[in-house]
Amino acid sequence: MNEKLYPKTTRKTNILSTKFTDGMVVEESDLTTAQQYPVDLMSTLFKAYFGCGIVCGFNVTMHPEPSGRTDKTKCIKVHPGTAIDCHGYPFRLCEEVIMKFEPKPCPESSEAVTIYIAARRKQEGEQGREISDDKCSSGKPKCKPSRLRDMVVVKSFSENELPDNLCRITADHPADPGDINNESSSHSTACECMKECPCDCCGKSWVLLARIEYIETECSVRCIDKSTRRYVKPIHCHCDAETDGCAEVASVNLDEQDFQTQMAIVADNYSQLSRNISAQQAQLTRWGDDLQKMQQAYFDHQQKLAEDSLEDVKGSQQKKKAAATKKAAKKTARKTPSRRGKK
Repeated sequence: MNEKLYPKTTRKTNILSTKFTDGMVVEESDLTTAQQYPVDLMSTLFKAYFGCGIVCGFNVTMHPEPSGRTDKTKCIKVHPGTAIDCHGYPFRLCEEVIMKFEPKPCPESSEAVTIYIAARRKQEGEQGREISDDKCSSGKPKCKPSRLRDMVVVKSFSENELPDNLCRITADHPADPGDINNESSSHSTACECMKECPCDCCGKSWVLLARIEYIETECSVRCIDKSTRRYVKPIHCHCDAETDGCAEVASVNLDEQDFQTQMAIVADNYSQLSRNISAQQAQLTRWGDDLQKMQQAYFDHQQKLAEDSLEDVKGSQQKKKAAATKKAAKKTARKTPSRRGKK
């Protein structure tokens, strides 16, 4: 065979298994590798098919609602949910998490501070047992955990402290799958989106949950934006992108000097809403009048039909009565003798 025409290349993968033989001395690394083999297979499949991102849940809201608090402490509630990190490992938050934002004693600026909320998978040891690091058992035994428990870490980051491996919407991975190519068909766009291969990452993998704009001087949460968080590929490719929760308030300045401008905007919105309500009420009134006219016309029509039917019945009865009277008169005339017969 011509190797230049039919070349062959072999590359290693990240999946390793254990081959057991009779009489083999099984060590810890052998059992760990055998146990890790199916996990690596599933994580490779999850990473290729789902990518990284949120599967369901992980909603971020205020807790409680702003009208329900009397102090200046603001709390953010992270709801339960399931996600997949960029290594292909799923993790699930079973209980809600409450994050407190305390007011800063001496805030440096009145501008909104951007805070990112993210979550990641973590393993911690449980149920320790006495084992020795010395293979000849000559050292002192010490307690080490023999079980690993999956945990979920929820943490807030500033804009300058974002981790390197953060699964979120970026310019390379836009929120709208239609931006990936210039295809006009939504089916082909979703197909191309599903066939994308996610990039590799090393180290701790975080999944973005929300972006928060926090104003230190007022100790208030300006908005919660979830448009930059990433969902897994089936959701990302087939569902519409979420709207930016902070875009609606981005043009509103919160300084005191612009308070009158904000009041004017609110007054204009209220006036527009009042006009819309008045127009709707007038439309409802017209529809009510039209409905009443239709009901009256229907009632008059039914009454006329009833009167016509009653007249038909009366005419039929009169005809029957006249026929009966005529018949009785003829019968009486036959029974009465004529005057010529009497003479």
